[in-house]
Amino acid sequence: MHLDTYYPIYFNRPSTASQRAYRLLYHLLSHGYEETFPVNASDSLGTFHRDDQVTRIDYVWSCSMLKSFALTSYIFDAQDTCSSDHNPIITQDGFNFLLKSLKTISSALHGLLLLKEKDFQNSSIRAKLDDRDNNFETDISSFIDSALSRTRRRITLDRVFIDHPTQPKLLTDPLDIDDAVINHFQNFVPIKSSPPDNISDLPQRWSSAYHPMDDVDSSIYNSLLDPPTLEEWLSTVSSMPNDKAPGPSMITYEMLKHLGPNTSALVLILVQSCFHTADIPDLWRQAM
Repeated sequence: MHLDTYYPIYFNRPSTASQRAYRLLYHLLSHGYEETFPVNASDSLGTFHRDDQVTRIDYVWSCSMLKSFALTSYIFDAQDTCSSDHNPIITQDGFNFLLKSLKTISSALHGLLLLKEKDFQNSSIRAKLDDRDNNFETDISSFIDSALSRTRRRITLDRVFIDHPTQPKLLTDPLDIDDAVINHFQNFVPIKSSPPDNISDLPQRWSSAYHPMDDVDSSIYNSLLDPPTLEEWLSTVSSMPNDKAPGPSMITYEMLKHLGPNTSALVLILVQSCFHTADIPDLWRQAM
């Protein structure tokens, strides 16, 4: 039975149209499907499609033996060749679903992008921290620059013009530029072969700067480099603050303050030797 023969039953006898025998046709008609020309031009097989959605049913069998055919059938390799009179359409509902899907995908991609940016930021921070830790042992100047957020200002010389009276030159080769710059800074300020032996031999600008001041007694410098006495050493140590971080030697002020008199005297001998020989242990020098 086709829909054209089912229409009178559907419109005139609703109770009969909803019976079990007409359930398939009732479902198709009540959901907006309509019959079109069959694909195989058969009188017993109909082709149905729906007008308001992108949905179609190419073959509908209402045969009572359909269940038994489905149970006993098997699948074999075959290539169907058929033509169809269905035109693909995009309805408003399908377009809204497409927009919703695109928004969902866009939101997921945006979240993934944020995660990737966060991972890249964390890896960059870890790399910078590792470089700073390594520079503390291998390149202390770079460590200090990084700790102080200090950047080095640089200039790039890609050409040098030598203003020679007879043979002016324009240098563009990097090696020639380096040689010209080094030669300029080495010879720009002439160096005298015999430096002055006395302050009075200096130019007036420098002699006035280095000349002793009349209101300062020169004898105050006589004991400047004298080694400290035990009393001076103990007084200096006791005036140091507590709870300070030790240097690389790991010796705190509290340790020096709690030394006995004999050990304090031995430490003073070490300090006096440093003054006398002008030699300071390497770890002490790093701590300053």
